[in-house]
Amino acid sequence: MIIERPSYYDDFKCIADKCDFTCCRDWTIAVDDNTFASWNDKTLPRQVAEANNMSLDQTLTSFVETHNESRRIVLDNGKCPFLDCNGLCHIVSQYGEECLSKTCHTYPREDIKFSDYELKNLTLSCKTVVKHLFDQSVFSVQSEKVSGDSFIDREDEHCPNYLIELQQWFYTLVGEYKDVSVADILKAVFYILLDLIEQDIDDENEDKYQELIGLYKNSATIKKILDTITDPSSQTDSLDRFVEDNELLMDLFVRYYEQGKYSEFIKPVFEKAEELEGLIEDGVAIELYEKYVKEIGDKYEDELKLIVAEELWSSLIVSYYDIETMTVKVQWLAIELALLKHYMFIHYTIYGHLTKEELIHIVAVLFRTTGYCDDDIIEYLEDCFEDIIWEWGYMDLII
Repeated sequence: MIIERPSYYDDFKCIADKCDFTCCRDWTIAVDDNTFASWNDKTLPRQVAEANNMSLDQTLTSFVETHNESRRIVLDNGKCPFLDCNGLCHIVSQYGEECLSKTCHTYPREDIKFSDYELKNLTLSCKTVVKHLFDQSVFSVQSEKVSGDSFIDREDEHCPNYLIELQQWFYTLVGEYKDVSVADILKAVFYILLDLIEQDIDDENEDKYQELIGLYKNSATIKKILDTITDPSSQTDSLDRFVEDNELLMDLFVRYYEQGKYSEFIKPVFEKAEELEGLIEDGVAIELYEKYVKEIGDKYEDELKLIVAEELWSSLIVSYYDIETMTVKVQWLAIELALLKHYMFIHYTIYGHLTKEELIHIVAVLFRTTGYCDDDIIEYLEDCFEDIIWEWGYMDLII
């Protein structure tokens, strides 16, 4: 059995009250069954009870509601009611960290487990994690082979070897081809996955998949793919890309904007995107973008490559484990990359600068707002596109 984790995984430590982008606000904080049961006999901390005019004999479950057959903490103006004025947790202060829900106890750690493979990750919706990632010269993982019982009871939960081989190869491509843009690497990954889908191979036919993957991994083959993608004669018009990416950003951010979530970050960006939409026809929007390209250009290309490499490793192996689902996750990563680059441009347009520290914050905000579960990603793509698997042209358009 194999366990993999990013090289910086063990370096992570929550900075708690020193964090200026707390994970205790503006999103769903799930409460698992075991935690809910344990909270039934734990009374509210005095400060929480007094702040909410509640009795001291009421329990922690007073702030838990059921939604869509799952439980979650009822937020107070977007913040967890157990968060104190110093950014620390009342539950931890009174009952210890072991009393936290599974979500709070593990975040930003994420585990994906199969019978013979475990992926341990740190999500980029946490600023401290992004800082650790940006400290790397290249994204790499540590692999550990362990003996013993399976990670899970269901022995049939085996991830096909060809999917793991693709995952491993895709993320290393980013570091291997240093002179190729991160967008073009992601397009090459998508190109390969589209071709595999077109082969219409049975999911159980691992040998055939392995044969084709071997052909793709030939250096001459991947060079030909990259040469085709980077051919100047086939490049998408920058205005078309700008229009689509601006619409994508507004579409993904509108719910947060209307609900006032992360308003200090989302509101100015969303409103600037709306303003830019009205400046496209007379060419002003593109002039602003060209100014950004001139001033910033590829300054943060290395950071974008780290993000895409990390996501190719961490997000492509999921519970559905088939080529189509892997392709969907690559499409979602392309949307995230498009949004990130457009967000960077809008931030620069608003404030006149884009520092590395500001980029770290932008990344955390973006991944906190686009960190959908797999079912939600599929639902979004089904609602927004005629076919859940894109034509090549749309991938080329947005990044």
